[in-house]
Amino acid sequence: MQNNFRHLLKEFLWLTLCLSLTALLASFLFGWTFLKSDLDIHLHDTYIVIANWHILLPLFLLVTFVFFFIKEKQKSFSRTIPNWVILISGLTLIILLTFLVQIFSAFSYGWTLYPPLSNLGNYKTPELTENPLSKFLSNLTTVIQIIILCMLTIFAYRWGKARQKINST
Repeated sequence: MQNNFRHLLKEFLWLTLCLSLTALLASFLFGWTFLKSDLDIHLHDTYIVIANWHILLPLFLLVTFVFFFIKEKQKSFSRTIPNWVILISGLTLIILLTFLVQIFSAFSYGWTLYPPLSNLGNYKTPELTENPLSKFLSNLTTVIQIIILCMLTIFAYRWGKARQKINST
């Protein structure tokens, strides 16, 4: 019983290290005041405010997934608790990235035109151009999802082999 508690405490400390690395990485990327306030983006005449946890949660899941994957690859994915951390963080990260792809896709074809074109009479409707940054971000998150799915497939295969090896002995 005490041995299981020690393993659980050890994995909790690894998760705490991942959280600390995430906070440090976010501080370097977005500035030291990022953890105290929200991220404000000013685009031309639009002001976007993003809560800091909307950025920290996917970043934490990514750091945790990669960190635990590398750590457990050395142990051949033979331990149960870290394997569940890899599985849960990987699947949650894929779900969050799916929502990000939807958000980036929503911004891909521009904004609302003012004044409304119905008030202009015989005016020809302009063609909306595709935003290249939005398309790039959408494609990038899709590629990250594919990489994570490949890593999860490798993980599942290796975990199954490790379980089979334990059960056969």
